[in-house]
Amino acid sequence: RKVYAAYTATPIVHLYYYNYDGSELLYTESFIGSGSGAYTGRPARETDENYMYAFAGWSLTPNGTANTDALSNVTANRNVYAAYTTTSIVNLYYYNYDGSVLLHTETFIGSGNGSYTGQPEREATAQYIYTFNGWGLTPGGTASSDALRNVTANRNIYAIYTETVRTYTVRFYNGTTLLRTVTNVPYGGSATYSGSTPTKGEDYAFTGWSPEPTNITGDTDCYAQFKFVAMISKKLVERTLTGDYTNETVE
Repeated sequence: RKVYAAYTATPIVHLYYYNYDGSELLYTESFIGSGSGAYTGRPARETDENYMYAFAGWSLTPNGTANTDALSNVTANRNVYAAYTTTSIVNLYYYNYDGSVLLHTETFIGSGNGSYTGQPEREATAQYIYTFNGWGLTPGGTASSDALRNVTANRNIYAIYTETVRTYTVRFYNGTTLLRTVTNVPYGGSATYSGSTPTKGEDYAFTGWSPEPTNITGDTDCYAQFKFVAMISKKLVERTLTGDYTNETVE
């Protein structure tokens, strides 16, 4: 008679610990028959542009929520996945007046209030000088005290300015002689000359200014203009051949 050794079989089961999405095996525990996981590792998940992650336990599904039973009573091969709680990362983006240039960024965990104290500048034009007035929620809008408050999601804000019309100086000349200076002439406005009429001797008449002191768009020098109107008079011109006298006037 032949006899054979007989055995009872006890399965060896494995508990596989994966990262949050199952792309990386972090650790393996093995049990004879069954068991419960005892791994105490706390895998970290890198912060991304949207969230900060805090390890919360293990899940039975990738990207799932922590399950208190995930490591209990392992009787067959089992995969578990790192689970995390998330905290939003929000950004406050400070732009120039029209949104074409990002000036500054503040980042908050969950929520926050903006505290940037920068004073951005806007280049003056021929017509306007700009004075920073605060931050607004729309380009070219109005400044709002709420623009920096209670930032709970990504937010864009824009530098807001008050506009002041620029003023210019107009000088009136007669040749190289300065006759009068008029200051604070607003862009697009006109200057009025209030002095004595310029002269250039008895042979010329004043006709106006060049350029005209109207539609002023910058500091301007205006020069007196004249017309030649000489009266050449020859009185009692004796005509020796006739003995007559004639008044001749030439303009």
